[in-house]
Amino acid sequence: MPKKLTYEQFIDMIRKRLIEEYAVTEEQIKYYAKGTTSDDAKMQEWIRDCNQLYNGEASEALLNDFLIVETPEDENITGVSRIAIEKLYQDYLEKGMDYAYEIVRGGQADLEKSRGNHEALRTRAQGDYEAMKEQLIIRPLNYGLHMRELKGCVYQKFSDFAFVLYQLVSDEGDSLISSKIKREELEQWGCADREEEVMKEAMANTMRRFPPVVYDYRIRQEVNFLEADVTRKDIMMQAGLAGNHILLSTSKCTNGAVALFYPGVVEKMMQVMGGPFNAVLMNTNDILIFDLRERNVTSFAKQAGQSGKMGEMLSSKVYHCDENGINPATQFVTRL
Repeated sequence: MPKKLTYEQFIDMIRKRLIEEYAVTEEQIKYYAKGTTSDDAKMQEWIRDCNQLYNGEASEALLNDFLIVETPEDENITGVSRIAIEKLYQDYLEKGMDYAYEIVRGGQADLEKSRGNHEALRTRAQGDYEAMKEQLIIRPLNYGLHMRELKGCVYQKFSDFAFVLYQLVSDEGDSLISSKIKREELEQWGCADREEEVMKEAMANTMRRFPPVVYDYRIRQEVNFLEADVTRKDIMMQAGLAGNHILLSTSKCTNGAVALFYPGVVEKMMQVMGGPFNAVLMNTNDILIFDLRERNVTSFAKQAGQSGKMGEMLSSKVYHCDENGINPATQFVTRL
């Protein structure tokens, strides 16, 4: 049996394979070690994204070693693929080099598929709002976690989180690739005094692309909440001692917490629940809906105050929803 490569030897082997098979240069392959931090807002966002994706944590320091492959398309666009090299080394030790190469090929294939999405970025660079407004969406982010990277971006703060304006670059498969819109871009579009209108149009786009969904236990599948004829019993999760609740998200679970804020969702949920209700934003992906009498709602709010593998934290508060809209239920605010 051939002797296993050391970690350093394995990294060198992967580098050589990338250079030989994909015609990238040594300079286009960058290594970022576990513990890497940055003062650059884009790099900070990338670090948090890697940590959330691979570890379920929103740490400011990189939690794994990565190889990054950058392939410039033109002066404005660079394709990027990332390899969790530390994890890949463990896969190599257990399953062999051929398996490791297949993982690398898969990543490069995904990068190749994404090249078609670069047209969206080129449209954005033209500075024409009418040409790209259909690509704008809203994503909610915890304000405390993302405060630094939001500087100069277009967003509206609500409670302890923010609704952030993004350009949707790709939503193929399970992934959702997007890019924050800068305030200076609104000015270039001639929309500096139309921010409220732009945000509303982006929310409408988000709802159209990713409608709100609930799980209908009668037919055992997700349904469009606003279109489906469902009762409370049809969509209520039976959670035993933890209490009964409804899981609300979007057809693209990533970014699912925005569903509660779509026009018409609170009104429809009040019909289903028989009146006002409480909601906990469990993370950026999921919302739990509770009856006002449900006492265990505070324990769910505590869970919501921490990021995990199910998604990055969004808010640690309970929200009261009624005919007046969505507001923090101050008597339920959880201090962590």
